[in-house]
Amino acid sequence: MEYGFILATVFGAGPALFTLYYVLRQYQGAWDDRKLFICLAVGMILGVVGFFFHAMLDAVIYGPLLTAFTIYVAGFAVLENLMLFSVLNFKWLRGTPDATFCGVSLGAGFAASGSMAFVYRASSLGIANLDAFILVSMIGISFATIFLRIANGAMVGLGSALGKPWTWFGKAIVAQVPYATLFMSLLYFTDVYTPVWIWAPATGAMVAYTYFVLLYVRKLVLPQNLPAETRKRLRRERRKPEKNR
Repeated sequence: MEYGFILATVFGAGPALFTLYYVLRQYQGAWDDRKLFICLAVGMILGVVGFFFHAMLDAVIYGPLLTAFTIYVAGFAVLENLMLFSVLNFKWLRGTPDATFCGVSLGAGFAASGSMAFVYRASSLGIANLDAFILVSMIGISFATIFLRIANGAMVGLGSALGKPWTWFGKAIVAQVPYATLFMSLLYFTDVYTPVWIWAPATGAMVAYTYFVLLYVRKLVLPQNLPAETRKRLRRERRKPEKNR
């Protein structure tokens, strides 16, 4: 099997699916499984579309600095979250608690295919084979992307569930700006021969920031639209293992 495909699967799809499980495991039973899997599949399709736009605009991104930052930091933040917004505000999800959880699944699918394409492309260009640290940095970027996409999906989904779609759409865009700024800085100001001491802090900051946003979503965003009865049931189920010890 081709090395690039294995690398893309392990560091693209694998982390996305694991993060999906990590975020949703304590809320098991609070969503419609059918809707969740549909959103995961749709998200994977949207991830390919999003990556296509990134690849097509590479020449622009490496063009004039102001144009590059405007397109990547602002333009892509709006476009990518608008894709999530469009799906999560369909009638079959809008106004239901499922919208938030389906947002997590949609974001995971988006991140899985997008990260797979990113890792595979880097491998096919030989970037992942140049240096061990470059490979680690690429994996870090993949994880940061996954954390952010899942968090954004949850925020946009919560807006749909609560009937405040534009408020949470705006929050998702704001959450993406620091990540996009760091990522754009790496793309624009560095290359594969840039010293480790420049790559490491930027990559670490991306992972730390997006993981913080993911924790915010897991602990504060997801519980907001659960019915009181569901919250009580989930609390009881979490206590059961403790009583059986």
